[in-house]
Amino acid sequence: MPELAGRDRIEQAAGGELAGIFAGQRTRVEIHAPNFDQIASGEWQQQEREILFLLILLMGSTFMLGSFRVGAEEGVTLRQPEVELRAERWAQTRARELAGQIVATSRERIKNGWATLGLDYDLDAAFGADRADGIVITETTAANTAGEQDVAAEFERRGAVVTKLWITERDEKVCPICGRLDGEDQYRWAIDFPTGPPAHPRCRCTLKFEVEYETESAVA
Repeated sequence: MPELAGRDRIEQAAGGELAGIFAGQRTRVEIHAPNFDQIASGEWQQQEREILFLLILLMGSTFMLGSFRVGAEEGVTLRQPEVELRAERWAQTRARELAGQIVATSRERIKNGWATLGLDYDLDAAFGADRADGIVITETTAANTAGEQDVAAEFERRGAVVTKLWITERDEKVCPICGRLDGEDQYRWAIDFPTGPPAHPRCRCTLKFEVEYETESAVA
């Protein structure tokens, strides 16, 4: 079964970093409660920059791990500078979009939660470690899949026919959504999930490729 090497270590480190960023913003929010409009926009922007930097590192490195793993499995040597460039471009684009969404969601949850529950509102919904872990797990999967798909596209450019199989972790955490997709090819899952995993928050699935060339020379 294809695996992302060191996934647990990567997620633990990145999750801890993101939780730390959240904790800093939580402290600032608690100081201003309930007058959240007094939090300077620059403070939110600083949090967004910190998240952006973290996500770029996480996504770029994971994209590359996914690419080189698939290349090694198929016995294809990839040009590292080209993979690095594509990883950087993908990570920059995805991270910029996501960092803004994360901060916007935090602000919305605070606003709505306080309006509904007042002093009883639990800031963990906006700044808890569980949220940080969920984001990191989901985006590790997204970056790994992007790296895998990038190599698959390279195989196809070389004239290969690529079958893409959805693979779950095959443990007790596998959800019904992904469980029914395990071992299925792209003709089954691409309608609902065009880019592949993640299918949902905290998804840990990956892809496995069956690559067929018409001629042996196309592999070189």
